[in-house]
Amino acid sequence: MESQNTSRPSADKSNHANYHMVDVAGKNSNLRIASAEGYIYMRPSTLERIKNQSLPKGDCFTLAETAGILAAKRTADLIPLCHPLPLEKLTIQCKVDDKEQAVRVTCEAKTHSKTGVEMEALAGVHGALLTIYDVTKQVDPLLTIGSIRLLRKEGGKSGLWTYESAKEETGTQQEEKPWQGIKISTLSINDKDGSGLAKEIKLLGADLIESRFISGDLEDILANLRTMLLKTEPQLIICTGGTGLSPMDQAPEALRIIAEKEIPGIGERLRSYGSQFSASAYLNRSIAVLKNGCLIVALPNSTHAVKEAIAALKDSIPHAIELINQSNPR
Repeated sequence: MESQNTSRPSADKSNHANYHMVDVAGKNSNLRIASAEGYIYMRPSTLERIKNQSLPKGDCFTLAETAGILAAKRTADLIPLCHPLPLEKLTIQCKVDDKEQAVRVTCEAKTHSKTGVEMEALAGVHGALLTIYDVTKQVDPLLTIGSIRLLRKEGGKSGLWTYESAKEETGTQQEEKPWQGIKISTLSINDKDGSGLAKEIKLLGADLIESRFISGDLEDILANLRTMLLKTEPQLIICTGGTGLSPMDQAPEALRIIAEKEIPGIGERLRSYGSQFSASAYLNRSIAVLKNGCLIVALPNSTHAVKEAIAALKDSIPHAIELINQSNPR
C-alpha cells in the first residue's frame, strides 16, 4: 500500500500565493473619504416593528449604528491585508426603505492617511446590517442581506471615484445626481476639451446648456461671459483655464470686473482641498463671484484639478444655488 504525502507543498512560485500588504511608506498622507451602503430585506410586518420600536430585543437602529462604528474601527483586525488607519470620522445611518421593503444602511469614513478608507466604510455597513439581522431574526425568518457596495471614494492619485461614474462607463443607469436640474454653462479658456468637465457635470445630473471654447484675453473672456449670462441665463458658469501665474492667465481678473459679489470661501475651499494632492494647488488663483443671480467659478484646466474641484464643491454647489435663487427669483 502506497503511503500518501499529506505534507504541505513546497513554497515555490508556482503554488505560493505570496500575500503581502501594499507598501505605502513612500506615500504622503492626505484626506481620504469613502462611503458605502447595504440593505437588509424583510417582511413588511418586521419593518413596522422596527418603526414602532417593538422588537423583542429593543430599538435596533441605535444598536446597529454603534455596531457599525465598532466594526469599521476593527477593520484591520478582520481583513488580513488592510492597513490600520486612524479614523477621524465615522457616520452610520439606518433608514427604513418601504419601497425596497428593507432597511438601508450607509457608512461614511474619513481619515488623513496614505491609503484608502473604503474597506472601513464597507465594514461599517456589514457590522450594522449583521446587528439588525441579529435583532430581527427572532421575528422574521426571511431576512436577506444584500446590495452592499462602495458608493464613492476620494483621495490619492485617482481623486474622486463614484459608483455612478463606473456605471456610466459600462452604459448602465446612474442613481444619485446631486446637481439635478441645475442649469450650467461652461467656458473653457485655452482648453480644447474642457478637461473632462462636461462628463463630470453630466454624472452629477446637471443640465449643460452651453459650452464655449476660447483662446481669449481679458476682453474676450469678459465678452463671452456677458453673452452667456444674457443668452441662456445659467444658474452656474464654470470656467476652466486662465487661473495660473502667466500674463495670459486673466480669468480671475475678468470675474472680478463683472462681479456683483465675490465669494472668497469657494476659492479657499478649492485650494485647501487641492493641496491634499499637490502642494502647487496654493498657486491656483481660482475664485467665485455672483453676477445677475448666477454663480461663476474659475477652475484650473487640468483633468485632475477639475475632478478635485468638483469633488470639493459637489455638496456645496446645490446649497449655494438654492440660496442665490431665494435672493434672486427668476
